[in-house]
Amino acid sequence: MAFTATGPSGSTFKNWNFSDGTNTVNGSGTSNTWSGTMVTSGTVSVTVASNGQTANASASITVNKRSNFAFSAVNPAQLASNSITCYDNSLHSLPSPPVSGALEGYSCADLTYSFNFTTVSDNGPNSGYEYATSASDANLGQPTKFEYIVVSDLLSASSTFYIHQCGTYSSADTSGFIAGSQLRQNAFDHEQGSVLSHWTEYRDAQNNSGNNIGTVLETAVGAPGGADNSFAKTKGDAALNRIAQAVSAEPCGGLVNKDSSQSCKNLWSYQFLAISVVWDLPACPALSVRSDRNESHIFHALGLGARRKPDNDRRQRTRTR
Repeated sequence: MAFTATGPSGSTFKNWNFSDGTNTVNGSGTSNTWSGTMVTSGTVSVTVASNGQTANASASITVNKRSNFAFSAVNPAQLASNSITCYDNSLHSLPSPPVSGALEGYSCADLTYSFNFTTVSDNGPNSGYEYATSASDANLGQPTKFEYIVVSDLLSASSTFYIHQCGTYSSADTSGFIAGSQLRQNAFDHEQGSVLSHWTEYRDAQNNSGNNIGTVLETAVGAPGGADNSFAKTKGDAALNRIAQAVSAEPCGGLVNKDSSQSCKNLWSYQFLAISVVWDLPACPALSVRSDRNESHIFHALGLGARRKPDNDRRQRTRTR
């Protein structure tokens, strides 16, 4: 970008400077032109002298955002397992068959990023400023990903747990039990559904330009005198944390027996089976009217265990020029 001052024949030019409102860069040239790479908006000014008179000239400059920095939300991916390890190396396991207070599904919003940056060194108006030259949603071979698991007992229509979700719930029998197929669908909808899930919480937060890590890194500028990547890393980490906070909210209060695809309606009961007697359970109709509900053979619950905040990775690549 070049700034050119004009004046009467024989004019001289000095005191070139740029200000972003906080920081100032002083130019040493006496030419009527000052040029260089621009990475931040501000005002350029110069003193023009002619015929024994001086005048100050100035012009504002707005730096437009660069394209192709925004990160796209990744799609959810199911793992065929009852356990999942997140990027922080935390292991999360689903008991099989499910037990009261435990989870029937789990997801890891594994967020990571990296960027390269450089310092303007052309003696122009933005000389000394740092800025990101590229950004990636991967770091050290680890891509941003959203993986989830659903307990295997819900994936098999022949499992004892699945079979004993009798499907007896109705508007006339609100004490009845959810169907196995509905409970399975609710678990999928809770973790990765397209309406209200942990994945849509991640997607919507990531697609917000104020949180989009790539967009945030594109706008990050370090003032003259900086010597590291903190000017961008601080903002990138803050954006990552805002996304992670959004994902930590529990769809439907964490109740997998509520349908998150339908505004969390339909609160059914569902049945847990004690492992020690799982093969001795009677058929569904008998289960739904058992009177010995204080026994360890079978019990009913309406909730999930406590969830967690998503895991993330904030490591950055080394500086490049």
